[in-house]
Amino acid sequence: MTRTVVTAQRLIAMARERGAIVLPGNALITPAAADWLLTAKVPVTQEGAAPPVPAEPTFHLLGDGGDPYVRALLPGLERRFPSLEFLSCRNDRRCLLEHLRTITAALSEDPARRAVVVANGAVVSCVANKQARVRAAILDQPGSLRMLMRELGANLLILEPGRFSLGQARASCEQFFTGRTSTCPSLASALPPFGEPAGPGGEG
Repeated sequence: MTRTVVTAQRLIAMARERGAIVLPGNALITPAAADWLLTAKVPVTQEGAAPPVPAEPTFHLLGDGGDPYVRALLPGLERRFPSLEFLSCRNDRRCLLEHLRTITAALSEDPARRAVVVANGAVVSCVANKQARVRAAILDQPGSLRMLMRELGANLLILEPGRFSLGQARASCEQFFTGRTSTCPSLASALPPFGEPAGPGGEG
């Protein structure tokens, strides 16, 4: 198959005419052209190239999409965290549990992930904490968040509807998504290791 030779002169001309570089799918780039591309400040694409694979969501938010509280909380978080995945349960417990199992499975596989669930805390914590490497915790007040993250190593935060203002809930989500987690040595022995599931009652 004949390949299209792409020289530095051709790239410069293309950048001037189009403001961008579009390389043929069979391009054979000369050394000078390759050097020019390294310093070029114009968009570069290649014909026939596969589209970029979107990054998997790192942060998850689960709640009732029909709840005005959740609907008001979501837009600000989506702007701050483009990789946020929102799962709506529409006030359906069966749907809530299905989404919760999906989220906890993802948390179990990737320690960098975090999840926030806006729902009844007792149900969510009991179910979530049965999954290996998941530590779900109910936030009782904004000031407790640091302790949950830095001492319990929580990676799933539960916000019970009506307990916090929107501002408090948004700030707590942002801190939870961006902060570090760890487990206090004095508590580590009382908690199941991350590689093992909790007992029948969960850690709730």
